[in-house]
Amino acid sequence: MRRLALTLLLSAGALSACSDNATSPVETVTTTEPETQQYSTDTSAEIVSMDAQMIVGEWSQETPFEMTSDDQTFTIMNGWVEYDDDGESEIDAMLVVDGQPDGMNSYRIEIEGFYTVVGDALTETFTSAEVEPVSDSETTRAIAESIENAIEIAGATPSIISSINDTMLVKDVEGIGEIRYTKQ
Repeated sequence: MRRLALTLLLSAGALSACSDNATSPVETVTTTEPETQQYSTDTSAEIVSMDAQMIVGEWSQETPFEMTSDDQTFTIMNGWVEYDDDGESEIDAMLVVDGQPDGMNSYRIEIEGFYTVVGDALTETFTSAEVEPVSDSETTRAIAESIENAIEIAGATPSIISSINDTMLVKDVEGIGEIRYTKQ
């Protein structure tokens, strides 16, 4: 989902273009990087590095992850990720884009890919994405296609992972923030 956050920032222009003029073509525009967000961590428990075996399993997202770019706020929520012992991964989440008209702001995202873990470094590479708008229209399908394309062409992105009990903390190395997952 960290890479998804970066990809969504890259496709922010597509959302703006589609909502400003439903007949205009969808374009992907690179935007400026958001300010680093700070999240609290539980300091009463010992934080330990995770290894490849510890990450295997299904994890649910604890809290929504928000980021802002060009006056649009993207929220990734109700997500889960599954890491298989063969290096494959699946992600499912809901994307809500504030500042978009009703009916154009919610998308279900399903992503498949693979991952590697070396020490405390998690690297994910997405191989396919399916983005479905909650409300179906020509414009929302165009936005969904733009997001899919951005996800599929994005490169591998490293993250730092650690664990507190059954919670996995994934920190983006680009400084976007941290996502907390609970093992299921």
